[in-house]
Amino acid sequence: MPESVDFALEVYLKFWLDYMKSISCPALNYYKYLITVVGMEVIYHDSSLNRRRMNNYLVTANMRHGLTRGKNMVNTSLEAGQLAPDFCLPDQEGNRICLENLKGKWVVLYFYPRDNTPGCSLEARNFSCLRTDFEAENAVVLGVSRDSEESHRTFIEKKELNIKLLSDEQAEVHGKYDVLHPKHFRGKDVISAVRTTFLINPEGKIVRIWEHVKSVGHAEKVLSELKKLKEK
Repeated sequence: MPESVDFALEVYLKFWLDYMKSISCPALNYYKYLITVVGMEVIYHDSSLNRRRMNNYLVTANMRHGLTRGKNMVNTSLEAGQLAPDFCLPDQEGNRICLENLKGKWVVLYFYPRDNTPGCSLEARNFSCLRTDFEAENAVVLGVSRDSEESHRTFIEKKELNIKLLSDEQAEVHGKYDVLHPKHFRGKDVISAVRTTFLINPEGKIVRIWEHVKSVGHAEKVLSELKKLKEK
């Protein structure tokens, strides 16, 4: 594709991205209707075959137009007060964990990029240290990444963790919670999970969201917020 057309396409995609955000379009949030770009022609359809192609266009447009830097860093489209998207995922032992089956409990659902990295290890250890405190508040802590069950088992054994880690290798739940976004990492533009935590109440509603989480002290903040919410 000629450079001039490529640039025009990126400008068009930026406009379309901003427009869909402004109207909270489900097409953007859940990829229900995906966009295939052929030259400057835009076609809507339901097939997932073109998801990767469209995603790559959006990543390029986002990066070049600065949508992921500074104050414009991309956040999840979900908001407090919404029903949490349902899911069923295997934990490190292969047991299916479904949100529907956790009704009546508070759920701390935290997404992280990858097992055995420094920030993810610190976050997981902190949640593990506070596991009994969360349980005393009728809360369960669930970590989610795109790593395999085997990777989770190794991570848990190596770091001596005691929380459940869910495997979302196809990133379907990442998509539902809108936590996969482009970022610049080691000189490359990549798609990565943005470290994000959702606090879900016993009725299944999202009551608090932490985005672009810093690992240090995060588990303590979540526990403190949980206690405050329960006092209301």
